[in-house]
Amino acid sequence: MSSYSRRILVIAAALMSFHGCGGTGSIAKDAAASSDEYVVLDLDSGTIAGAGSIRDARTDTSFRSSKILFRRIPSGTTRIGTEGNLSTSQEQVLTTVSHDTYLIGVFEVTQAQWRRLAGTEPWTASIYATAFGSAGASSGIGNDKPAYGMSFNQAQEAAATWSRDGWTVDVPTVTEWEVACRAGTSNKLFPWGASSTAQNNQAVYRETNAATIVPRDVGLGRVPNAFGVYDMIGNVWEYAVPSSTSEVNLRGGAFDQPLLVCRISHQVAVPRDLGLPTAGVRLVLRRSNR
Repeated sequence: MSSYSRRILVIAAALMSFHGCGGTGSIAKDAAASSDEYVVLDLDSGTIAGAGSIRDARTDTSFRSSKILFRRIPSGTTRIGTEGNLSTSQEQVLTTVSHDTYLIGVFEVTQAQWRRLAGTEPWTASIYATAFGSAGASSGIGNDKPAYGMSFNQAQEAAATWSRDGWTVDVPTVTEWEVACRAGTSNKLFPWGASSTAQNNQAVYRETNAATIVPRDVGLGRVPNAFGVYDMIGNVWEYAVPSSTSEVNLRGGAFDQPLLVCRISHQVAVPRDLGLPTAGVRLVLRRSNR
């Protein structure tokens, strides 16, 4: 199905929902999506629906291709920032933040998903032909590889086109990103604790990726954090929205960075219109007032 045809289907689905087509079944589906632990955005139909509880998100390949699976993060307060000699002065500003309920992507957006989201392939740009050295440009390309090369502006614009029916699809704020990454921990360098000892089963970074410095398939061979979310540390940097209007933050480190760069609270500011071969995106889903 072409990108144009897929978008026509999405628009039709949105119009049907707006006009109340589907009756009580649609109402029940919407109620489930408002409370279920997991919620799915179907990129072929444009629908958003509850998915209940999921034991292992990796077993359903559609969650890395035609659907985006989101995990609910309940409202509450979380302490963000990290103390210690290995953190920067900026990270050492410990702040207790309050946040509303939101849902965050279980996986980084894959290349297969980005084609459906935006209809483009930014990772094929000629400027990335030598991005992975002797491994070759093709080593960073694959349906299950994280999408990269899009700027923050492009990511946010693509996400906004999928907002509908009282739901907002967006790039996470820095608070949303760090709360999801911490997964209930506080004052830790990494989701698994304060130790900088390599955690090969949770993240892809230079020390675990030395043989071939390339991004890996999302979630492949790794375990999620305590919230059930994969690859928040390593693989590709992820965009997060700070209070500044002129720049955007990169969070979580990447496949070519040492583990210490991949600290939870570490952030790098970049222009909003800059695309990078090491930066991708994870989306959030928020319930709007209706």
